Amino acid sequence: MNVVGGRGETALHAAAANGHAPVVRLLLERGAKVLSDKQGQTPLHRAAQRGHASTVAVMLGRGELWFAAFAEAFQRGESEGGSTPLHAAAVAGHAAVVNAIMSAFSEDPETLQKLKAAKNRWGDVPAEMTEGPAPAMLTACVRETLQKRKE
Repeated sequence: MNVVGGRGETALHAAAANGHAPVVRLLLERGAKVLSDKQGQTPLHRAAQRGHASTVAVMLGRGELWFAAFAEAFQRGESEGGSTPLHAAAVAGHAAVVNAIMSAFSEDPETLQKLKAAKNRWGDVPAEMTEGPAPAMLTACVRETLQKRKE
C-alpha cells in the first residue's frame, strides 16, 4: 500500500489525483502514509490541482486519524516551488476545493493566517495566483473566507 513508484508516487497519490474519494478513505483507514513524491507533492496537492473537492474533504476531515499528517504536510508547503495545496487549487481555479480547504481549517484562526500568508518560492500567496475560468470570483472567495474566519 505504501509502495513508492519511480516518480515517488503511492497508491494514495493515484487515487487522490483521480478523485476516487472512497478509495482514498479506504487507503487512509488501512494505514496509508501521507508521503511526498519526488516533486514534493502530497496526495492532497494532486487532488487540489485537479479540482477533486470531495477527495480533498476526505483527506482534511476533522476528527479523522490522518488529519494531522495532512495538516502538517500542508503547512510545510513542500512541493517543488514551495506551493501548498491551496496554491494549487487557486492557480487552477477550483473554487470548491478552496472552500473545502478553508472549511477544514475554519476553527483554527492561526492556521488560516498561515494559509493566507503562505508564499511559494516566487513570493506568491494563494489569493494572488488565481487563473482559469473564474479568477476574480476565486480571488474574492479566498479573501472573503479568510477575512470571515479571521474575525
